[in-house]
Amino acid sequence: MTPEPPQPRRIGRYLIDGPIASGGMASVHLGRLVGEAGFSRTVAIKRLHPELAAAPEIAESLLDEARIVARIQHPNVVATVDLLVEDEEAFVVMEYVRGESLARLLRAARARGEPAPVPIVASITCGVLHGLHAAHEARSESGEPLGIVHRDVSPENVLVGVDGTARLLDFGIAKARGRLSTTRGGQLKGKLPYMSPEQVLCAEVTRRTDVFAAGVVLWEALAGQRLFDGADEAAIVTAVLERRIPPPSSLAAHAPAALDAIVLRALERNAEGRYPTARDLAIAVEDAVPLASPRALGEWVEQLAGEVLARRDARVAAIESASAAGPSSSAGAVRLVAAAAHDGEAAPTAPGALATAPGALDTAPGALDTAPTTPAGARQQAALAADAPESGMPSGIAVAPATHAGEVHSARAQTRPLLVLGLGVLLLGSAIAIAAHWSRRSPPGPEDAARSAASVAPAPAAITAPAHAASTAPAQLAPGGPPSAPAAPAAPAAPAASADPPERSSPSAPPADPPPRAARGARAPAPATRPPAPATRASGAAANRCTPPYTVDRTGIRRLKPECL
Repeated sequence: MTPEPPQPRRIGRYLIDGPIASGGMASVHLGRLVGEAGFSRTVAIKRLHPELAAAPEIAESLLDEARIVARIQHPNVVATVDLLVEDEEAFVVMEYVRGESLARLLRAARARGEPAPVPIVASITCGVLHGLHAAHEARSESGEPLGIVHRDVSPENVLVGVDGTARLLDFGIAKARGRLSTTRGGQLKGKLPYMSPEQVLCAEVTRRTDVFAAGVVLWEALAGQRLFDGADEAAIVTAVLERRIPPPSSLAAHAPAALDAIVLRALERNAEGRYPTARDLAIAVEDAVPLASPRALGEWVEQLAGEVLARRDARVAAIESASAAGPSSSAGAVRLVAAAAHDGEAAPTAPGALATAPGALDTAPGALDTAPTTPAGARQQAALAADAPESGMPSGIAVAPATHAGEVHSARAQTRPLLVLGLGVLLLGSAIAIAAHWSRRSPPGPEDAARSAASVAPAPAAITAPAHAASTAPAQLAPGGPPSAPAAPAAPAAPAASADPPERSSPSAPPADPPPRAARGARAPAPATRPPAPATRASGAAANRCTPPYTVDRTGIRRLKPECL
């Protein structure tokens, strides 16, 4: 029975799967960046071997590599995405490149008996040289040159992608200013077959040291064999310092003689005789032979490493499908719990409830994102999600419980502007309704004026009231109309059959004049009452002629009636 593969390890936002490559100090694993709102990305994560992770000097070299590569921005250098430290172990997150190392590609070509085409070799070499030049020219945040020297340029550290781009990687032993780890005197770092003579002799290394190593890679790719080899390390060192270097065209018929002088100058044992920069060597190669197009280079990689890439693609697809449901369900649970907390409900805190039942949590996302409180349907879905069985996702994918105080505070802060806006709209609507009500209200009718006039005490006889004495009468104004005529005597109460409302609704009744406009600080004149109908009010007019015993003229002054003296 085949054992189940180990579950991915979660570190921060990343899921770390099994290794895809391994070297002397570290291994490279497939990884998955799981972000918010369903964002995800496949990455490569480099970690030290367990037996080396506890060594402080080696651990510092991995941290140095991350900081150095972060300062290099070039398409021919594998980019560093992030640096993680957990339980005193460092992890370097890099971009994932679908491709294969140049070392494996050259071995596959030799196994087929097909030498690497010269345009392919030239294109790969020039890409690596341009990436090297970018590293040599890198500067710190303050603008100071970092003085980076890779010191480990080799076919194993050249990654050729199916996108037709060659990339340089592994700056773990690179020399640079400000490194945490330093090379002790007499200590060799790098691969002996690709070291320059000054590097073997532990002398000062410069960018020309990397030019020598790139020259070795170019020579071996053209000639199809190792340049400096030997039975042991001593023999290799002797070959680097003393062995005669033949031109590649003398060993491989397909190698053009135009490249011989270029390669031999790059391999000068005296550093001053080499190309001063990697860019100068790349320009010389580009001028000597045509370069393969990115499409041709990508097809060559797929032809030689198709089976390996297919197996790796299957692993990547498995990782992506395993983590596809995790971010969306977690994000939906966080939104739901935050809304429930804002509505005063108890939020579920079990991690299993946040990581399961993605369908129940992701329904109607607009309601969860815009409503300041949780709808009843969403609260029912949350209860169902809490009782749902656990899914097949790894436990590492579950997000932290959303009842954290910071998340609840964030949800309340997001809904507070909506509440303020709703309250403002409510107040504005109320003000508009009140204004419309008062604007439609008509002036009081004659019966209101009669009741108002009857409530005023009679003035003393033979005395004319001054204008300021009328301040107790209510102001009755008709908007935009002229002042009314003097008020007629009020009529006694009439039966319901002859009341005013039917009379006012009659189309033949003449409209009453609007009341006079009151002067500032003076009593507004009492509105004139409509004369009673002759048929219904003639008998009562004589008896109530002196009620009230005065009239009001256009200026608002009360004048006593002569017949009432």
